[in-house]
Amino acid sequence: MPRRQTIRPGTAIAVRQVILWTGVLAVLPLVLYPKTFALGQFKFHPAIVLVEWLIYFVAFLFLVPTLKGSQRFVASGLTVVYRLVCALLFAGLAAFNNNYGFQDTASVAMWSYPFTVLLHVFAAPFVLRGIWKIVYAEPAPKPRFAMSTGYSAPRPSQSRTTPTVQAAPKLVAARPARSAGRTASHAATADNTPDFDAAVAYVGEYTGIRMCWMVDREGLPLAFWQRQDYTGAVEYWAPTSIEMIDFSQYCLSRGRDLEPQRIEIRSSAGRVILEAVDEFWLGVLTDHEVDDLVGVRLTQARDMMLKYIQRRRHSYAVLEEV
Repeated sequence: MPRRQTIRPGTAIAVRQVILWTGVLAVLPLVLYPKTFALGQFKFHPAIVLVEWLIYFVAFLFLVPTLKGSQRFVASGLTVVYRLVCALLFAGLAAFNNNYGFQDTASVAMWSYPFTVLLHVFAAPFVLRGIWKIVYAEPAPKPRFAMSTGYSAPRPSQSRTTPTVQAAPKLVAARPARSAGRTASHAATADNTPDFDAAVAYVGEYTGIRMCWMVDREGLPLAFWQRQDYTGAVEYWAPTSIEMIDFSQYCLSRGRDLEPQRIEIRSSAGRVILEAVDEFWLGVLTDHEVDDLVGVRLTQARDMMLKYIQRRRHSYAVLEEV
């Protein structure tokens, strides 16, 4: 299976925005330099750095409310450094444009010229807001109980009558044959509850389905069904679907804290539909001409999976009480 990228979704967009606004902050003061608008020139004092840091610390309380205390402390300090970098860029442009010495111009740009100092101080937290949201974003929640990816059969020596339980029981999803066609029979657990394999096979019965898979938050396929004439690989679609989910979650988090429940993408390969199932995701790849009632089949499969997860959790809770 291809290795997933470690770069978080939206990082490239946020970095490009920071570069763009940094250029604007470096060039904009050149329009007015060296006019001071009767404000005179500021005088450097070590307390100015502390005041600037406090401004950023308070600003991030509202701009990035998800930051913890230590994270806000570090982000505020790095924002001070970013503000000084913007000032140095402006100083370099001003020295080149006016034939001034860079050292004197840098001192003026960082501490003395009112327009540059005020502009950079108040703009810096807004420019870096997106970066801190990504850097200090909470990691995806881990499953509350262990699950098998279905690629290895359970050991026959394992016993289910063990009086003490040290770890959560695994939900085993046996790997179905890659050439499996449509079938009307579904596997089920001992209590007649369809498991993940039965649910994805149920989706596969619908006309126009090329592949159906169940994936966890790490991009590992727990179960999948594949049409006989389709040559695609679940090793590609499983991690790719997580990338789609992560990017959708990032886009929705820009305005409000929203969580996607269903994602649909029309591509040259067909329609890709992803359905949230508790902590996991059910995905399908369909033909272009499949009708919209496929969503009903996904909803029914999701309900089957939720019942299976609920029963497994209940069984685990009972075993813990023993």
